[in-house]
Amino acid sequence: MSKTRKLGKHYQRISKTRTIKPTILVVCQGKETEMNYFKGMKNIERLSNVKIRFKSVDPCGMIRHIVKKKDSEKYDELWCVFDIDNTDRINVNQAITLAKNENIHIVYSNESFELWYILHFEYLNTEISRKRYPGKLDIYLGKKYEKNDPNMYQILNDRQKIAITNSTNLLKKYERFDPFGNNPSTTVHRVVVELLKHK
Repeated sequence: MSKTRKLGKHYQRISKTRTIKPTILVVCQGKETEMNYFKGMKNIERLSNVKIRFKSVDPCGMIRHIVKKKDSEKYDELWCVFDIDNTDRINVNQAITLAKNENIHIVYSNESFELWYILHFEYLNTEISRKRYPGKLDIYLGKKYEKNDPNMYQILNDRQKIAITNSTNLLKKYERFDPFGNNPSTTVHRVVVELLKHK
């Protein structure tokens, strides 16, 4: 009987000191590139508290969608991941304003998410068309880049710190926060760093 009580007290002490992970929702605009990357990250890093979802609408529409999710589901953190290339400045600015009001984190890439991949290999600080991104990745990866490759997170993982540094320095290049105008730039590193805190 005494052993059982001791074990019970020991278990209670462990439970009291155990940190509860926040529940996090990441909504991606891209069904292949972004979804595969974050799903890979979730699986490899064992982020059981992270939900990855897909919503193919403009940035402002994505924020409205997340607001509805916030009202019906309970999350501690909300992230919205989108590209700049297929929208306009007005929509992006509206999305940023609405996200700020609703405490939703914006994760953007200008022009596209593949810029984050390239930053694992080089500090790309000059504007080039997103059409040239795959060619660069072909060279760096030593094979043809495939948007639907489910292993991209694992492939790039050992160069993650390089990408975070390059992405951070790229943002510092610009005088003000302007996702639509700052080309190239991305804030993917921010959500990556945040998610890794909760492994």
